[in-house]
Amino acid sequence: MAKVNILAEIMNHDEREIIEFATDEAKAIRATFLAASKENKPEKFYSVAADLEILTSILIALDRRNKEHTLQ
Repeated sequence: MAKVNILAEIMNHDEREIIEFATDEAKAIRATFLAASKENKPEKFYSVAADLEILTSILIALDRRNKEHTLQ
């Protein structure tokens, strides 16, 4: 079975699309955190761990790509 590299797939898009995706992810994570706080259900925080990891990886890769373009 072939492995899918989500980060590589996302980084194949242009910056506008990546930012739009990252923004949507951040909004979803924020909504989950707000709901967990409001409902007093801290276990919901764990449900966004993978999304937060993906979002962080995207931002790190985007930053790295931007720095590489500046050096050229």
